[in-house]
Amino acid sequence: MSRLEKWKDEQRRLTILMGENQELADAIHSLQPEDDNRSGMNNFDLINIAKELIYSNDCGKRSIHIICFSFNIDRGEMEVCHLLDQVLEEDYEEDILSTLAIAAVAEVPVYPNTRDCEEELAELHRKMIETGFKIQGKKYKLTSRQSDEFESAKKIISSISPEKHYSPSDISIIRQTIKEELSNLESADRLLLSLQLAIDELTVLLESERRNENSIQAHLTKNPILFGFEYKRVIPKHRLGGEYETDYALEKYDGSCDVVELESSNLKLYTKLGNPTSHLVHAEQQILDWLDWIDKNNLYARTSLNGLYSPSGFVMIGRRESLSELDKERLRRRNIFFNGKLKILTYEDLLERGSDMLRRLKGDRT
Repeated sequence: MSRLEKWKDEQRRLTILMGENQELADAIHSLQPEDDNRSGMNNFDLINIAKELIYSNDCGKRSIHIICFSFNIDRGEMEVCHLLDQVLEEDYEEDILSTLAIAAVAEVPVYPNTRDCEEELAELHRKMIETGFKIQGKKYKLTSRQSDEFESAKKIISSISPEKHYSPSDISIIRQTIKEELSNLESADRLLLSLQLAIDELTVLLESERRNENSIQAHLTKNPILFGFEYKRVIPKHRLGGEYETDYALEKYDGSCDVVELESSNLKLYTKLGNPTSHLVHAEQQILDWLDWIDKNNLYARTSLNGLYSPSGFVMIGRRESLSELDKERLRRRNIFFNGKLKILTYEDLLERGSDMLRRLKGDRT
């Protein structure tokens, strides 16, 4: 519906007369049709002829100031005046919610008197939209909920219409929502940037002619996200009693942990005959020993790291370029054999994990 269609039929408004000419006032009143169903001017009538409402909070004394159109019978002019104040009692919230609702329906703006009460008014306006309001003891909700449009910055930008009325409180809510969305976007941008830098730096470290394994390990310690979205912290050299020491414990956001055995990126995984190298077998056995110890000493293990319930283990070893196609198939079958409790990854696998996460964060499904 266009904005003009709203005004195709005339809409009656009660008239407030100002001035001393009682004879003219009586003459004007005599022209106004009587309405048997009307018992004087009510709150809706008053707000309907208002130019604006002003919400103030002066040292805890809350009030709504009604700025109205009136007709000055002495001068024969329309004027705008501060007609009256609606002082809000201590339990004021229901009164103001109903006033805000009537103002929203009548498209009368409600302004904060000062910047100090802007957020308070916006929060009341949001509550009126989302939870409803009472009029004469009955609970109501607006059927067209503007708050539905304010759920995200994308919806806001696409839904703002030049034909639609937005009160100052609407604008305040919109502004706050956009600020929150921009803050989220900034956080997302920081995450994207840090993940991209982590991938780039690991790539440089792995491709360096004089590869430094200590630098690689330090880099992985600083960037647990390379192992997966779910990991928030790397705990180096976590001890399992007096018997074992993990290279890493990986702590997830849910508090649970996995364990990692780090081997050199220079090591090979398979011999020329296709057998697993002693380095790979040793690393696998380390993980299996840790998992067995945690399983047998679960309560004790959790005294030093509460998330060690039933972890999985990772072996980081070697480069993919050292694997033949047959070796890659052997590694795939070996990982299937361990059924998720132990996973063998090359350093390129870690780079691929990071790159895949980056694509997903950017929304690239290719």
